[in-house]
Amino acid sequence: MSDPQAEPPWKTSVWSVGLGWRTFQVVAVALATAAGLFLVWRASGSLLLVFAGLLFAVFLDACTQGLGRVWGVSRGWRLAIVCVSLLVLGMVGISFGGYTVAQQADELFATVQRQLSALRREVRGTGGEPSARSLAPQGGAQPAGQARQPERTPEGSRAAVAQASAEASSEGGVGAVVRSFFPNAAALLQSATAALGGVAGVLGNLVVIIFLGLYVAVDPSIYRHGALLLLPPDRRERAGSVLDEAATTLRWWVIGQLVSMAIIALLTYLALLLVGMPAAFILALTTGLFAFIPYIGSFVAGAMIVLFGLAQGATMAFWGLGVYLLVQLVESYVLAPIVQRWSVNISPALIIGGLTVLGAVFGIWGFILAAPLLAVLRVLVLRFWVEDALSDAQGARAALRGS
Repeated sequence: MSDPQAEPPWKTSVWSVGLGWRTFQVVAVALATAAGLFLVWRASGSLLLVFAGLLFAVFLDACTQGLGRVWGVSRGWRLAIVCVSLLVLGMVGISFGGYTVAQQADELFATVQRQLSALRREVRGTGGEPSARSLAPQGGAQPAGQARQPERTPEGSRAAVAQASAEASSEGGVGAVVRSFFPNAAALLQSATAALGGVAGVLGNLVVIIFLGLYVAVDPSIYRHGALLLLPPDRRERAGSVLDEAATTLRWWVIGQLVSMAIIALLTYLALLLVGMPAAFILALTTGLFAFIPYIGSFVAGAMIVLFGLAQGATMAFWGLGVYLLVQLVESYVLAPIVQRWSVNISPALIIGGLTVLGAVFGIWGFILAAPLLAVLRVLVLRFWVEDALSDAQGARAALRGS
């Protein structure tokens, strides 16, 4: 007799087909998600470059809206005034101090690099390699089996060059003379090509950021409407409100960071002038620029100040450490509470974790743009996931308020 509890064959077959279809859907979604993440990782440089352009557009939009509070002309005229003002300021800065600042920046980074190398040697316990001056023979003492080298005077140098040219011409003619001046022409050409490629890459990225920001800032509503068209009609209003909130958050974040950067740079400059630190302007400018990266940027700038002061002596390094601590106290207990009242408030642990993860995954661009990316992602996750998917509107609002 047949078991009455046994499932009919057609039901078992339907159940198997349904299980197989669900398994296929899960696998397909997993593969599509993995492929999407892989493509995002491969194109991370371009995507972060686009986000940098959007960040510049937010900056232009904030300046335009701020100008509209004191001058009631149309948005196009206000944006044009902002762009012309930024262009004039940039040209004036380059004309009056661009070359000097660049030269001081090169000297600053070279000094810091030398100090880091010296510290590494001290940590390894070698005490540092002897310099070329210390290796130069002093007095009449010479190593065994080695003749005394003539001193390098201008007359001696010219005589050595003339002798080398004569020997080269006797051996191989004009070509040998040229090779004596350029002993490794291929390496020289390769270095020059790499340098030109690096400069072209930086300028290309800068052009993309500037023009992308300009085009978006002219009429942001066009791009907002185009992005919303990709969503179902019943979700566009909700998505539009969340996008507006994210844009507002990003705008206030940019304003807060610019205010903090300017005050930190000014305070650092005055403090360094007070203690008599050389290259006070370029150190203060570097500190202000590094303040764009919260927490970690200020630590790196402070380390540069201390290392540069160490090149001047232990006393100046001590004063540099004092300046760094003073700026940190003012930033933590005066600037941060004031700025966070009307700017976005993100916990330090979230920022440091985001800097670490995004910097490791996406490189230097992820490290620089981690904080504004976190500000936007925080709004999107809290609104779309916590409030909509998890139906916890109260928790999302509390998290956005920072409570």
